[in-house]
Amino acid sequence: MTDEEILQLARAWNEAEPSMATKSMGAEVLSSNDLESIRDHYGERLKFGTAGLRGRMGPGPNRMNMLTVRRAAIAFVRHVKECENNRQDISLVVGFDARYGSHDFARETARVFGTFGVKTFLYQQYETTPMVAFAITALGAQGGVIVTASHNPPSDNGYKVYWSNGAQIIPPHDVLISEQIDGIEGMIDVEIDDFEDLVSRELICEVPSSVRADYFDRIFAERVCPSQDEISVVYTAMHGVGFETMKSALNRRGGVNLIPVPAQVDPDPDFSTVAFPNPEEDGAMDMAIDVARQNDGDVIFANDPDADRLCVAVPESDGDYRVLTGNEVGSIVGDELLRYRDVSQSDLVATTIVSSRLLQKIARHYGVDYQDTLTGFKWLANAAIQKESTGGRFIFGYEEALGYSIGPVVRDKDGISVALILSDLIAALKSKGQTLLDRLTELYRIHGVHMTRQKSLTLTGSAGRAQIEYVMNTLRTEQPRQFSNLNVVSCIDYQTRSMVIGDTTSPLTTSLPVSNVLEYALDEGSRILVRPSGTEPKIKFYFESVVPMSESENLSTAEANAQAQLKVVEDSLFQYIDSLNAQKDGDS
Repeated sequence: MTDEEILQLARAWNEAEPSMATKSMGAEVLSSNDLESIRDHYGERLKFGTAGLRGRMGPGPNRMNMLTVRRAAIAFVRHVKECENNRQDISLVVGFDARYGSHDFARETARVFGTFGVKTFLYQQYETTPMVAFAITALGAQGGVIVTASHNPPSDNGYKVYWSNGAQIIPPHDVLISEQIDGIEGMIDVEIDDFEDLVSRELICEVPSSVRADYFDRIFAERVCPSQDEISVVYTAMHGVGFETMKSALNRRGGVNLIPVPAQVDPDPDFSTVAFPNPEEDGAMDMAIDVARQNDGDVIFANDPDADRLCVAVPESDGDYRVLTGNEVGSIVGDELLRYRDVSQSDLVATTIVSSRLLQKIARHYGVDYQDTLTGFKWLANAAIQKESTGGRFIFGYEEALGYSIGPVVRDKDGISVALILSDLIAALKSKGQTLLDRLTELYRIHGVHMTRQKSLTLTGSAGRAQIEYVMNTLRTEQPRQFSNLNVVSCIDYQTRSMVIGDTTSPLTTSLPVSNVLEYALDEGSRILVRPSGTEPKIKFYFESVVPMSESENLSTAEANAQAQLKVVEDSLFQYIDSLNAQKDGDS
């Protein structure tokens, strides 16, 4: 678009923006005459993808605001009605977290749905993401939305969209909804009805309290070793919405001395005690660890702000606390569920292609089916649904970014139900004088130490995008045979659906959708995966090393060996990328 076209669009957008506060901010952007800022706000719109929308709040189509939400809601409800042949009994669920703007965005969404004659179950107060996802299937709704940006910075918000199966939307729904947004004439092409009028017509109603009770009944039914043995749990909600739900679950279990982190237990949209409200980030767990040290906690549980993820930390022999990785927790929980269930080949555990291969070995050990999926929990949820459609049973799925799903209850990550399973396991181990680290050691002795690490490079702006594309294209086309002293055994390209072994390239037999991911299998079971982020200006790298662990070795020694091997793997890739950048600079 030309500058004049963008200015015309910006004026029209500001005129249609329902929020006076956002309209005022838009007027400031326009009056600045800063064409770069105007283009940033109005030159493009937030991409509607398989996670819906997520971005900074502010004026314009490239920000989260009331008009962006209104247009997305119109597009979504039209798509649902088309898929349901415009039948009269369609219903949708709407929830929200405690971020700035979330409640207002949720009410506006409910208004849009009700305007289209769709019964909308709207939560009256903030709720966790897994509870909202569960409500969709519990109420037999045709889909739903939760307004959340999960663990993004306080300046962000998002719009997470679910289908009738309770899972996040997958193609082609994302594309079709995006096309519906583009097809809206003007800024909006319908008059939105009054909220109170829609309530009086019962087109907007509360979510029944029975949904919450049903959720707890269902997650308690998934426990494999129910226990009321006493444990001490230090808990942080990371300034999010998880505390009441976690407290309800652990209180119902019984035997839990729940110790909240006082400064982080209540919702705070500023996330005032953490630089970044993600328990994976450096420093985010510091307060919880301090509280655990003071209270001799048996475990630390940390939800992210919408409580779909769970971070776990356990005491070490020196009195400090170790934060477990998502792969470590996923392997422990997967083993626990399989260990005490009557399982067969018709049962499924699953994880993503960037997660550790340890769960695959555990599945083989118990004789159950295993499946890899692309990154993104929507793929794990749909693998579970597909398995059940053929008469199988979904046991467990996880992704390395602290997301876990227990059985068929929630078709998304659930940071509450996995804490319940872990509480039982921690209590059982404590009765033997053991911790989760002892269970991890047991798994490593059987299957080898699997050490993983994820790193990313943030490359912003057009130059950053070009650099990400250059690295991916060069890795794809040059097909490296070695990374430093490590031989490449095979390379899988999930975008071109090909596998390279030596000089032979062959088609990749897979049911996975096309995705811009490269996977290198190296000597001795090591792996490297590379992919650009779908939501951030980053290129992500995943590393794994595997080393055997003898009966005489202790955990620290075995892990040190695996860490040394992992560093070799990691260094080998970055040395290669440095050589690519040097080559590019020389060519230019």
